Amino acid sequence: MRALVLCLVLLCGCDDEALRYADGTEWENVSLSPGRILPRDMDSRQYAQWAAGQQAIPHRDIKTFAPVWGGFSSNPSGDVSYVDTGGLVFMWFGNTGTSNATTFTFTGIPIAIRPLADFRIIVSAFNGGVPVAAEANVLTSGGVAFSAPDPSASPDFEFDVAAWANTGAKGWTGLIMYPK
Repeated sequence: MRALVLCLVLLCGCDDEALRYADGTEWENVSLSPGRILPRDMDSRQYAQWAAGQQAIPHRDIKTFAPVWGGFSSNPSGDVSYVDTGGLVFMWFGNTGTSNATTFTFTGIPIAIRPLADFRIIVSAFNGGVPVAAEANVLTSGGVAFSAPDPSASPDFEFDVAAWANTGAKGWTGLIMYPK
């Protein structure tokens, strides 16, 4: 109904008066994205600025930490970003390193965002340069142990902490969300 009234007002023209909905409230123009870039196509800096403008995730609340990687001859570069909402933590990362072990871990999660109990979640990862679904076990000790799909478990689908390729690109590319 509001859209119909708004269309009629626009078609009939108006002077310098503010546009109003049928219930009398003033119409507000709400920006959905900056310019022609959709949020899904933004880099992390653009998204942080957009989110801050939308008051979805204030930029000052996006923090980072430097992880200590395990299982690499050349570590993934960059910091892990996170937002602590009080009850949930959202951590994200998007890079790979060169594998030299069949395990994949990182430590260094700040004490303030560690879970009260170990928490497992499915994440996107790369194993030997191939995109895979993996399991991330967020540990109360401040680390994450990743498990790769175990090819020997076929036809069942299981994860194994020692099923990572010991050569090629390995990394985590996505979001981990857990309660704290």
